[in-house]
Amino acid sequence: MFSPLSIIPAAGEGIHVAEGGLLLYHIDYRETLPDTLKSTETGWLTGISLGYEYFGISNPVMATVHMDYTYSHTKYDGTTQTGTPITTTTHNYILDIEATLGFIALRPSFSPLLLIPYIGFGYRHWYRGLVNNNSYYEVYSWYYLPIGCRGEYILTPVITVGLDISYWKMMGGKIKVALSRLDSGYNDPESDLGNKYGYKIKTPVKYRFRPRWNLIVEPWYEYFKIGRGETFDITYNGSLWGRGYEPPSRTCQYGITVAVQYIF
Repeated sequence: MFSPLSIIPAAGEGIHVAEGGLLLYHIDYRETLPDTLKSTETGWLTGISLGYEYFGISNPVMATVHMDYTYSHTKYDGTTQTGTPITTTTHNYILDIEATLGFIALRPSFSPLLLIPYIGFGYRHWYRGLVNNNSYYEVYSWYYLPIGCRGEYILTPVITVGLDISYWKMMGGKIKVALSRLDSGYNDPESDLGNKYGYKIKTPVKYRFRPRWNLIVEPWYEYFKIGRGETFDITYNGSLWGRGYEPPSRTCQYGITVAVQYIF
């Protein structure tokens, strides 16, 4: 992501940017349990990225909306509740939607540096399903509040480099466990997750290859934690069978986004 203010004449109310690109990133999910009980999820994922950005010319406002969608497989390495090792493959569908509103504190008409602190609101949906027949799946979802600052420095008339750092607080975390996929007699329990935090660091490089077209190459790193979920009842044909909970976990992700942007 970037601001095109460095290449468009400061005229009119504002400028608009449409963006589309591809994601490639590595995920490392680990539950914070003893080795005999915890599970891990690792692998490379691919996806698409779409976005819209507005930058004020006659006002110091930035507004953005972005969506990332991933559909890929990862390696699952874990154990059953009795300690039996399991190694298999997992389907992952991840949807992340985020909107931000920022204040343009510095703009290139005064210096080669653009600086925009911002705040926002986001939603993440993560489906994890083992590919084996008669296996269950889990669906995580939560809202979050990102607070961050993004900057851009003009190296040449056509190349800029940037840095975007944000911290976010998780809210309303929930999990659904579809145990009925194992056997229709089981229920599909749901419970709240422990709301924790995360952060993301992005370092975009922008190249203007046409007057209103830009190529963006953006390496990034993200880290977030999920707290222990509430205990839920597991029933079989309506009778209590047992209880479970989602253990605390941490996830590290790093990758690259390659996108094109059109300014209008």
